[in-house]
Amino acid sequence: PTVPEGYTEHFRDPKVFQDASGIWYCILGAQRTDLTGCTVIYQSPDAEHWTLVGELRTNYPTFGYMWECPDYFELNGKGVFLFSPQGIEPDGTNYQNIFQSGYFIGEPLALPNLTFTHEPFQELDFGFDFYAPQTTEAADGRRILVGWMGLPDISYPSDIYNWAHALTLPRELTIEQGQLRQRPVHELTQLRKETLFDETILFEQDVTVAEAEIFELVMTDLKLSSDSFRFSIRQDVTEETLFKYDVVSRQFTIDRSRSGVEVPAESFGTSRSTVLSKDLQTLRLFVDRSSFELFLNDGEAVASGRIFPKATSRGIGFSGEAIAHLSIYDLS
Repeated sequence: PTVPEGYTEHFRDPKVFQDASGIWYCILGAQRTDLTGCTVIYQSPDAEHWTLVGELRTNYPTFGYMWECPDYFELNGKGVFLFSPQGIEPDGTNYQNIFQSGYFIGEPLALPNLTFTHEPFQELDFGFDFYAPQTTEAADGRRILVGWMGLPDISYPSDIYNWAHALTLPRELTIEQGQLRQRPVHELTQLRKETLFDETILFEQDVTVAEAEIFELVMTDLKLSSDSFRFSIRQDVTEETLFKYDVVSRQFTIDRSRSGVEVPAESFGTSRSTVLSKDLQTLRLFVDRSSFELFLNDGEAVASGRIFPKATSRGIGFSGEAIAHLSIYDLS
């Protein structure tokens, strides 16, 4: 099939779904001939013979130069449209990576009516390496998201081994307070092996609580008694990935400037931040050999990143005055 008139050859990433009446729809990422991004929709009675319905009409007619990897689903009575717009300029702490991924929440689409009534664009992940997320419905009805942990058009230390990127852990989606909440699927607790630490702890000074390379860290009932709190993972004398929280501004920052011998995409900055809607109370962090995924306040804010430390960089250390229940699990 040929690209329809009005669009460039950047016309890709089909996502197919079926409505309640049995009609099949396919959404694709596209670029108009005026070099702006959009999404087009096809329909089919049998998922074999397709007819172009038209372009999805949103409140963002000129938002980047290409929309990749679109996905549409309905959740909690709302319509959710995920996509990855390319060509968005940084704005404060937002849109810091080379390309972005985010969503609109709105009224369910009344296809083949193509008008989507929705709220403003929100990013899915404030970390360094998250792109092209897609979702599926689990057998029990959960909406599960998996993203690509890596970005196009930048280099990574693993490139010399002909190895590129990874997938994120599966995340269960819900809609709460007008945003998508992302929580690690509950099945991930099956990865826990040895419990390295599990007690309520009073943090008063710099302390290394455990050493691990592949692990899950969970903090609950966090109560802070100083203006800042920080911890770092994959530590040794020269390396660490640093997480820090400012109590007054509620800003949470990740710093990977010392995360390994080579830091990916340094020209786009080595730190990422977000401002939480309420005080930091819970934190869950998964760390693999070359990645981390962070979930703050039960999925209110999520961040993914690639790090490339030495295998011997294994320290997990804390600094700041606080009390919390801390659990650390070695993962299979």
